[in-house]
Amino acid sequence: MAAPDIRFVELTAETAAALTDGADALFDNPLRPDSLKAFLDDPNHLLWFAAAAGQPVGFASASLLLHPDKAPQLFINEVEVLERFRRKGVGRALVARLVEAARARGCDCAWLGTDTDNTGGNACFASVPGAQNAGPFMLNGWELDQPDT
Repeated sequence: MAAPDIRFVELTAETAAALTDGADALFDNPLRPDSLKAFLDDPNHLLWFAAAAGQPVGFASASLLLHPDKAPQLFINEVEVLERFRRKGVGRALVARLVEAARARGCDCAWLGTDTDNTGGNACFASVPGAQNAGPFMLNGWELDQPDT
C-alpha cells in the first residue's frame, strides 16, 4: 500500500502544470513542450504521476497498441519513482492504475519489459495483482539519428 501522503493524478491538460513544475528529477531529459502537447493530444497515451507535498515523486507512462487482428494492448513504457519514495508501494500503485486503465479500454493485456537484474523494478511489477512473468526475452532496437532541432 502506498504511503498515505501520496496523491495519484492522471496526466491531463488540466493537471500537466503539476507534473511540469518540479518533475526534472523524474525524467531522463527536460520535458519538451511539443512532446508533452502531442502526448496530451493523443488519447492512446497515458501517464499517472504520484505527488507528495505538491511535488511529483513518481510516474508511470504507457501507450495503447493497436493492430488490425488483435484486441488492444497496453505497453507500459516507463516507471520512475524518486529514491526516497521507493519501497513504499508508489510504483505498484502507479502500475496498478495503468493496468486498470487498460482493462477499462478493452485491452486484453498490459505488458512491459525490464532488465533481468532490475531487482527493485521486477519486485514492484510482480507485486501488482494479476502480474505474470513471461520469462526472459530478446529486445532488438534501433537508434535513429535525428537532425538537431
